Amino acid sequence: MFDIQKEIDLCAASGGGEVTIPPGTWHCGTIFLRSNVRVILSAGTVICGSPRLEDYPAVNDSFSDGTAQERGRALILGVDIHDAAFCGDGTISGSGEAFKADDPAFGMRPILIRFANCRNIALSGVHLRDSAAWTCHLRNCENVTINDLDIFCHANSNNDGIDIDSCRQVKVADCRIDTGDDAVCLKSTASTPCENITVSGCELRSRAAAFKVGTETYGDIRQVKFTGCRIMRGDMGAIKIFSADGAKVENFEISGITVTEAANPLFIRLGRRGRTYDGSPVKPVGYIRNISVSDLHADISCHKEAVRSMNYPQGVPLYAHNCLAIMGQPDIPVENISLRDISLNLPGGMNETPAAAEVPEFASGYPEIGYYGVLPACGVYMRHVKDVDFSGVDISLTTPDRRQKIVLENSLNVNGI
Repeated sequence: MFDIQKEIDLCAASGGGEVTIPPGTWHCGTIFLRSNVRVILSAGTVICGSPRLEDYPAVNDSFSDGTAQERGRALILGVDIHDAAFCGDGTISGSGEAFKADDPAFGMRPILIRFANCRNIALSGVHLRDSAAWTCHLRNCENVTINDLDIFCHANSNNDGIDIDSCRQVKVADCRIDTGDDAVCLKSTASTPCENITVSGCELRSRAAAFKVGTETYGDIRQVKFTGCRIMRGDMGAIKIFSADGAKVENFEISGITVTEAANPLFIRLGRRGRTYDGSPVKPVGYIRNISVSDLHADISCHKEAVRSMNYPQGVPLYAHNCLAIMGQPDIPVENISLRDISLNLPGGMNETPAAAEVPEFASGYPEIGYYGVLPACGVYMRHVKDVDFSGVDISLTTPDRRQKIVLENSLNVNGI
């Protein structure tokens, strides 16, 4: 009988090499990866995770995420390892539907694949299915390459696709991701920066956000490229960039993006929630600056009625905030934003001019655009921003709207409008 863990351990003990898992369905709990070992899943191989939490031991690197749930357990797990790979054409299934919301252990559900405190890691080719929680999580890792993953995870809540958390030098390319939560999400649950991240050539579908920065934003996030991707669905937004817990978020290049279905094309928000994740002290408000967005083409006219009903407190319809929105703090603006060669075909649909009520600051809350109610613009809304350049930004509406296309509030040096 082939024993996956035994074969990996024997390979590592002999100095490293390759372990090929033969075709068949293999039921197991946590598989611990080792340094200098390349694991290959043959075509027809299925690793099926146990439905029992006790088969996923806790690890020292566990932490609390933005929903106050414990994260750390995983089906495929590498902790403090280097020069390892997991690749091939097989499938990894997490049996995520077995972990029920009314179970006391629900908050400790296992991630499908997780690397913590690792370097020189490669993931490629595998099919990832039905995680109980996040699908692929990297925390405090360096020099990671993720290529050609096929992810479909809708088996449970918090089914993020790829979470890049306080990592350096990470490249994600040519992946197909369809998830119940954020498809690709950059986080910083530790004080270590998340930096030098590239996401390119991916096809993204999400019942939440397609490409998201946050909400966990304790450490700084910088030097990020999101290029050449297709967003096919983003029920809670196509591209979202947040700093909520003190992170300095800067130096982003977003280019060559097409959006065909989403709640809104771009939402940037600087908040002051002040959450911590590993017992560190609360940080002061950070900032968001130096964000370049170019060659972005969003046709979300079909999203006037939500694919997924969003239960925001105000109960406002989606077309109330389908616009591109950028919001800073009254005393700390979002600054140095470039918007070039952008076409937005938006739903419109507000038949009445909204009341002149002030848009709430909601500074310490969860930064979802629906919590701000009916926005005064149907195309672009910016508040507390500084040094913004527009060039070649075209806004069209499918349905007439009584609101202005562009509204600026407390905004300085906005050029090109």
